[in-house]
Amino acid sequence: MFRRRVEGVLAGMAGLLCCSVSLGQANAPAAPPAEVDFARLGLTSGEIVRLQVDRTIGRELEVVVPIGGDHHRIKLVPHSVRAPEFRLYESREGGVLVEVDPGPVNTLRGALTKSPGSIVAGGMMPDGLWAMIQMGDGQQYWLEPLGARVPGAGDDQYVLYRSSDVRQDGFQCDVDEARHRIGERHAGGYEPRGVNRFTAQVAVECDFEYFNLYGSSSLVSSRIALVYNVLNVQYEREVEIIHTISSTIVNTVEPDPY
Repeated sequence: MFRRRVEGVLAGMAGLLCCSVSLGQANAPAAPPAEVDFARLGLTSGEIVRLQVDRTIGRELEVVVPIGGDHHRIKLVPHSVRAPEFRLYESREGGVLVEVDPGPVNTLRGALTKSPGSIVAGGMMPDGLWAMIQMGDGQQYWLEPLGARVPGAGDDQYVLYRSSDVRQDGFQCDVDEARHRIGERHAGGYEPRGVNRFTAQVAVECDFEYFNLYGSSSLVSSRIALVYNVLNVQYEREVEIIHTISSTIVNTVEPDPY
């Protein structure tokens, strides 16, 4: 479930040092790579933008993103989805569990400074900022770095896209109860859920393929946290539930249980 959607497209995506970005820098036309294969990114289309992003983890972040012809300033601060007792374990030879350092909290929350009701959630990975941007009017955008995945792309180049740009390739969760497609909508509306906010603790186990994809248990943990940070936006808004991660187990050798 995580491996396909998280590795290619977040859609289903910061700290105490502000990144000073001029509108001129943000507006500089991105010199696109010679050829962007959006299908390789899990997309049908998208907009290539150039951003000045401070990748330092654990600090506040300010970045200007061009959206729809306007420049929107986003302010982000660190926002942990780890439970207080969070632990990261590696499953090694013989299924032995070894606790390892999870590294710093990489997840971020914030908003567009001039868009009341907006929210931005995501996190910092080695290749840059991954984020979900929800405008005050409900429009939703997704932001992903290109550098590590598109030949010829610069470290400052990102793809900005909407949920409708995500390819529908038939990938689905292996859990029978969750066999739905991105973009599906169901009948029904929203009703007030009261003022109590509840916390649901989750434990996550990742297979060897997922570990191999990111190369370290700490990066796997960071990626999972990023996904839950974005996921929580909808749960917090609609049903007043916050997911926190109590533990993550990463299978670092084959065979694994999956």
